Amino acid sequence: MEFDSLFDEAMKCADFAIEGAMASEFRLLLRNGSSLDIKAIFDSKLMPEESSHTRVAFIAEHGVLTIFNMRIEKQLVSGASVDTPVGTRHVSYVLYPDETTSLLILSMKPNGQRVSPNDNFL
Repeated sequence: MEFDSLFDEAMKCADFAIEGAMASEFRLLLRNGSSLDIKAIFDSKLMPEESSHTRVAFIAEHGVLTIFNMRIEKQLVSGASVDTPVGTRHVSYVLYPDETTSLLILSMKPNGQRVSPNDNFL
């Protein structure tokens, strides 16, 4: 067995342990009318820390779902609706930080649209 395969197996086990301890069940309502059940970790907001000197590639002000050990196709979930602890959100973008993780960036706007500074929610 090679080092890479040992490392990959260890990371997979770690992801399953994190998922088991922290993930919740969510149902994505897809634009075609069907649904997709997933286990994910919900963060209500994902932003860089003020004290951090590392650059964050994205900011998710309306929430993000982190899915381990599953690569979800962007075309499948783009614009999908999901009920979160802070209300209904919509998938606006999908990122893949590594081979086995999917990050669903959430928006308050439907149909995969992102919230912009010009939007007025009052």
